[in-house]
Amino acid sequence: YREIPTLFLANDLTGNSELCSLFLHSDSRNGLNGRLLSKARMLFIAEFPKLFGNKIIAEMRGMSDENGRSPFWESLGRHFFKMEFSQADYLTGVGNKAFIAELMPKFPLYSCFLSEDARNVIGRVHADTEPALTMLKGEGFSYQGYVDIFDAGPAIECETGKIRAIKDSQALVLAIGTPGDDAPQFLIYNRKREDCRITVGAARFAAGTLVVAPQTAKRLRMSAGDNVRAVPLSAAREGV
Repeated sequence: YREIPTLFLANDLTGNSELCSLFLHSDSRNGLNGRLLSKARMLFIAEFPKLFGNKIIAEMRGMSDENGRSPFWESLGRHFFKMEFSQADYLTGVGNKAFIAELMPKFPLYSCFLSEDARNVIGRVHADTEPALTMLKGEGFSYQGYVDIFDAGPAIECETGKIRAIKDSQALVLAIGTPGDDAPQFLIYNRKREDCRITVGAARFAAGTLVVAPQTAKRLRMSAGDNVRAVPLSAAREGV
């Protein structure tokens, strides 16, 4: 007798809200741009929680080689679809994922039936996705055993109210001044659904206000006395 990991086709995550893919041009992949683009979504969710589910999920890109070949797809999906993984990946990206998933086998699949290469990538992310995974784990997301049906990349999740940037965000009054050379970086949101503007800037708390530099207020198109929602850009253990 031995225990064999088994894959089941499931829709347990249906009804939750999903953080979808984002793309940052290579020329802009520097400084705080990546974290701003990703974490800005958290402040919007914090401001309008009724628009979102009780849990947030994120499907992370699975393993593939430099030619775009996915070991998991080659061992499973290719047997049911006469197409390359890149084409299947494109179809899911334009909204045809449910259609393709419906054509996959519904019965449990013992992982020992897959190739060794396929088994080795289950629940693992592509090297380019490691930074995003680390960042989301720092926000409270965790892997609970769900993987993508095509490349076996992990689906990570967190209860909406327990995501750090949501849970720790505060509604504050904006003040304009000099935050100080050692002031931490904050995500700052103008709290608007229309004309939503979110930026990153050095800031500090002062008597119920958030003190920011004039250029930060200018990016938000806000004035002293306006209401903002803000949270430190990163958890203390993650650093800035």
